Amino acid sequence: LAVDELDNSSQSALYKKIADAIAPILDNTSTEITNSEATINNILGQQRYGKAQYYINSAKAFQYGDSLSAVDPVTLDAIYPVINTAKQIIRQAAFIDGGNCQVSLLVAATDSTTGLLRALSSGELTDFKTYMSNFEIPGIVLNIYSYSANSLSFSELDIDYYSAYDLATLVKQLNVALANFRDTFQFNGVLFITDLDFFLKTNVPGIRSVQIKGAQIDGNALPDFDTLSAGYFNYWQTIDYILDATNNVTKYTAI
Repeated sequence: LAVDELDNSSQSALYKKIADAIAPILDNTSTEITNSEATINNILGQQRYGKAQYYINSAKAFQYGDSLSAVDPVTLDAIYPVINTAKQIIRQAAFIDGGNCQVSLLVAATDSTTGLLRALSSGELTDFKTYMSNFEIPGIVLNIYSYSANSLSFSELDIDYYSAYDLATLVKQLNVALANFRDTFQFNGVLFITDLDFFLKTNVPGIRSVQIKGAQIDGNALPDFDTLSAGYFNYWQTIDYILDATNNVTKYTAI
């Protein structure tokens, strides 16, 4: 634009009108771009693509028997047209980064009869793997596993308790404590046998000391601690059986 053209008042007025007309459009475009960037960053932050919680959240959203037949208008992810929590069978999921672009998911469902964790059936596992293929990250291999519970057993459970406490009541409280220890165990966590000692002593009034002998996982001697291959455990017998003194597992001594 030549300087002498700017000196021309009529031409300057015309350029001003053009600038005034274009400025709002450019401003709006800039605002839209900024808002779009914020939206994209927000989605990436929420979804945490490739991170542990991204896989875990996706796993727990699985609805057995349903198809991902809809599309999220914001993330463009495949989604269920109707959310049905009754069909969301994955109760626990753990993410394991194996390195070298290899990651794993360890999952478990809930037994509808006992309420305990269980492995997915072959049909459930096949459908779950198909479902999770929608959430795979290019270049990252996703391995999926679901195992039956590891079995925690011990040859003897010695309970010393204060004689002022009623034994029948103490046994009932022990029953609750053993169940709670199992049910609150961190999925894919590390099992310390000393944690069970401490848990019983601190959650059952009247207990003086606890000693667990011959602890095993799946028939193998349990060291001080162990990472469970299934991610969770069940006792080798029912808790009622374990605490019944006639079965010679738990021995009660009043002091």
